[in-house]
Amino acid sequence: MATSTVTKESIISNKVNTDSKYLTSLFRQSPDRTQERYKPAMQETLPLKEEKIILIPTRLRELLANTSDEIVVKLGCFPYTNLVYFTVNDNLFIWEYEKGNDENAIGHIDVHPLQDLYIKCVGLAKPRAGRFIDDAQYVLVIVTDKAVHIFGLSNTPAGIVFHDMSSDRYRANYSKKTVESIVGTDDGRIFLIDAGELCELVYEDEGWFSHPCRLEIRSLSTFDQQLRFISNYSSRLKSVVVDDARNILSVMSDHHIESFLIIKNGGPLRSLGKWSINEDKSELKGTLSSIHPIYVTESSFYCLLAVTTTGHRGYFTCYSINSRYGWSVITDTTSYKNTDPNCLILYEVHDPPAQPPAQVAQQSNSGYSMFKYFHGVFFALRREGASHIVTTTYPNYGSMFMRFIQSQEPIFSEHIFTFPYHNIYEIQEIRNPLHDPKAFEEYSNDLIDQFYAPSRKFLVYSHHGIIILNKLRPVDHLENIIKRGLTNEAAKAFIENYGQEQTCAMFFLIANDESYAALKIFSYTVLFEGFAYCLARILRPVWRQKILKLSPKPTNLQRLDTNIPEQKLQYIIKKLLNLKKFCDKHPDLKTLHLIENTSTNTLTSSQAIGISGLYDALVRMADAISFIILMLEYNLPETIERVDPSTKQTIAISNFDQLVTDTTVRSSWHDVVLAIIRKETTPRVENLSRNLEARCPTFCNAIEVKLYQGYEALQKAKKNEDEHTTNEALRSSLKLFTESINTMTYGTLINLCNEYKNFKFYEGAVELLLKAAHTMEHVTEKRKSILDNVIETLRDAGVFNEGVHRQTRTFNPVLHKALELGLTLKDIDFLFAVYDEFLLANSIPQLFDPAAPYIEGYLTHSKDLSSPEVRKKLDLYCDYCVTRHEYLKAAEVKDYIAQNAGDDVDLQERLNYLSHAVGQAESAKEFSESAKVIEILNKYRNKMKIAQIQFEIYLEISGMPDNVFNNFVKSQGIPIPSKGEVLALLNQKLYDSNILLNDFIHPFELFEKKLALLQTVEDVPYHTEVANVWENIIQKAIQRSEDQGMIQPIADTLINAGRKYYPSDTRMLPLGKSRLVIKIFI
Repeated sequence: MATSTVTKESIISNKVNTDSKYLTSLFRQSPDRTQERYKPAMQETLPLKEEKIILIPTRLRELLANTSDEIVVKLGCFPYTNLVYFTVNDNLFIWEYEKGNDENAIGHIDVHPLQDLYIKCVGLAKPRAGRFIDDAQYVLVIVTDKAVHIFGLSNTPAGIVFHDMSSDRYRANYSKKTVESIVGTDDGRIFLIDAGELCELVYEDEGWFSHPCRLEIRSLSTFDQQLRFISNYSSRLKSVVVDDARNILSVMSDHHIESFLIIKNGGPLRSLGKWSINEDKSELKGTLSSIHPIYVTESSFYCLLAVTTTGHRGYFTCYSINSRYGWSVITDTTSYKNTDPNCLILYEVHDPPAQPPAQVAQQSNSGYSMFKYFHGVFFALRREGASHIVTTTYPNYGSMFMRFIQSQEPIFSEHIFTFPYHNIYEIQEIRNPLHDPKAFEEYSNDLIDQFYAPSRKFLVYSHHGIIILNKLRPVDHLENIIKRGLTNEAAKAFIENYGQEQTCAMFFLIANDESYAALKIFSYTVLFEGFAYCLARILRPVWRQKILKLSPKPTNLQRLDTNIPEQKLQYIIKKLLNLKKFCDKHPDLKTLHLIENTSTNTLTSSQAIGISGLYDALVRMADAISFIILMLEYNLPETIERVDPSTKQTIAISNFDQLVTDTTVRSSWHDVVLAIIRKETTPRVENLSRNLEARCPTFCNAIEVKLYQGYEALQKAKKNEDEHTTNEALRSSLKLFTESINTMTYGTLINLCNEYKNFKFYEGAVELLLKAAHTMEHVTEKRKSILDNVIETLRDAGVFNEGVHRQTRTFNPVLHKALELGLTLKDIDFLFAVYDEFLLANSIPQLFDPAAPYIEGYLTHSKDLSSPEVRKKLDLYCDYCVTRHEYLKAAEVKDYIAQNAGDDVDLQERLNYLSHAVGQAESAKEFSESAKVIEILNKYRNKMKIAQIQFEIYLEISGMPDNVFNNFVKSQGIPIPSKGEVLALLNQKLYDSNILLNDFIHPFELFEKKLALLQTVEDVPYHTEVANVWENIIQKAIQRSEDQGMIQPIADTLINAGRKYYPSDTRMLPLGKSRLVIKIFI
């Protein structure tokens, strides 16, 4: 079976996936109710640490000390923002406690001093899009004794801004009874409890039959609403909460809970189910005190937490399937993802922690007064005199992870801690801009998110002021513990609870001298697993996550913006660089062979990659994220709009991890850098390459940085009007581009050359292209395309129009530099491509003097004479040889063409080539009459004579009557080609003497040609052989005389022979034979 290859990236993915499975696991209370599920926090692991106290403003302190029936004071916290408020009668004061407690930190609004006497309730919600407070960040709802008022509120850097809506259009009537629990949804709907009923506060454009601002009851049908006025019926609701992630709204009375599905775009609420504590037979005791949404970021299955007056907690789910036996709860927690909420079922009940006997005795007098729940952290407040006893529980994520990783039964367990505080009005988690608890996979739990998120903070709004509590994470506890060494009981208990691997991961996160000393006690296997978990968790928010997302702005739906907020990326980078610095300081942690008692045979394939391999992934991911942060500094969303559409499509779907694993994605993001540089030239942009080199050296290496510096220089040339400065910038850019040529894509290369051509900087374009072609010797198609662009550039420069300056006998300057560079690079292909242009223009002779480099090789590198171009080159080569007085070379080439040219060269042309060969050889003789020259000259003369004989044979057969030709064919008794075919054979190539004799002279009785052939090829022909030939000649002449009845054919034969051979070569004219013939006929 095939196995997948283990890589550094797959190790990180595996750890991320393991954590994801753990986070979606359903941990439940043990069926054994006697089992201890609450574990008291040790002194070294107390969950909350008081960070600071902001004293209550003097004005409010005085009011609280002197409250009376005439002064009504209320205190509370706003959602979405880190703001608190207090009301005094009809005045609302909003306190920006982070600015201190003086008057400048307090905003004030007087609702309606002439009508309203006091404020009953205050709430903050998000605004509805397209309504009348578009410029406000939030909708402020204030319920007074007279009406419900709506204001706009914005929290700006300059302070709180109120958008006063004093018109009656922005107020609604209500029952004038109790109003509680004002909540809002993400899309701007507002719900509240009025006189025990769920109502929606609707604010919209005024209609014919409706007021623009009004309350509409949602918990009663139309009939029940009418019945309410007759029988004074009430649902007795007292609280409402919203879960925006699941679109669920839940309401609560003392005895029942009902959940609704919120239909988008202002649709009606659809009931999911109702649950009653009276009808249920579970162990949830007492009456209902509060309900709290459980967001998907904490549990994928549970959706609601209900707390009773006895401190019992009930966990509800809204997912089920309809089986044949009725409703069955989904237990596979991954199947909810594509399932809409469809029910309300109590699934789990947790008993409150046992109280000390002294507290149990007092409980009847001081029961729970408040419950708060924030993503796993549960606060139960019980009043004792003027103080509150706060019991805090929070999940024991370490123990739960140990059970998960060991495949044990998933049992939910918690730590517990109790502490006293003076009068507490409200507890609220402080909003952290790095995390949104409602956004999917933003929060996980302390064990996971401590690696990539700061600690959580809580605000306690008390009688003395605002107390900021820091929620200590496991890593904070461990850092405090190791300061006292690992031998104490607290350290042992910590490692036992979290396990060695998780503890090791936290040591790497701490990354100080104490943690380094502690790491030495672990085996290499534990070290590797701990490092892998640490790195994977730091990268978790970005791993496999999109870099970009569509902007939510309705004005431009296609605008891309960063998917992960810059502030969060900065925090992740901080953690990565801290871990890198730690590993650099202690390199032995990365070296496998320095770890004692570790054998490579005992390691898994993942562990064999080693911490050093994961360290490399750390560095590369840190640089990749730093690159994205740098791009954000240069206005990334606007820059993306200027890149090529195909590049934009690639980067729009790319993930963070692909920046280091996918070369296509990496290259596409490099194009974004070029888009920034092309936009403008400013000192800020000119420093971009320097910033890239300093902040992300592995993502943009030194060569790539040179590329960007080259673009910066080119951009400088564009913006500068001074010719000298422009030329310097162009030369500087060329130097940088040639040094970074290996990083360029083909498209980038061509674009740069076009830029240079626009500047008439043809030398630069040619040099860049040639050096690029030189790097692509093994990429045939791209190299050919680049060389074509070189030639095109030279054409644009007018090189082939000017050619060689005849007067100065020098090349055009651009051509001269191009040829020099081609010679330096030994780029024969380029040089030959240049010469092709001269060949097309019939200007090759211009390259003979001075001789262009490799011109001889260009003219002779191909011997394929079937091509007219090759014959043309060889003809030019002969001319080149003549100019250099190398006549024998020229003769040899002419002879080669005559002997080997293709079928398109006829016999007459071949004779012409041989004639030139003889002429060149005779020219050589004029310079030297050496034996070698004489020998070569005679060789070509003989070839010329044999060729002439072949031509004469061609002419004689061509002029032969068809009947005569056919008679010869019949007399042979063998298949002979037609006359046309015979002539074609003679015309298409040169034959040697034997072929001419056997294939053409004998079959057609061309005895005169045989005699001529003997004269040419035989230095001393045999007399008998000559006599025999003459016998055949005379017999043939006699036959013609008899056929014509006249002696003239014999006379013509003898006269022609005499003229040809007498007195120059009497060997070929036997006079005795001639006299005999004459006597016979006379």
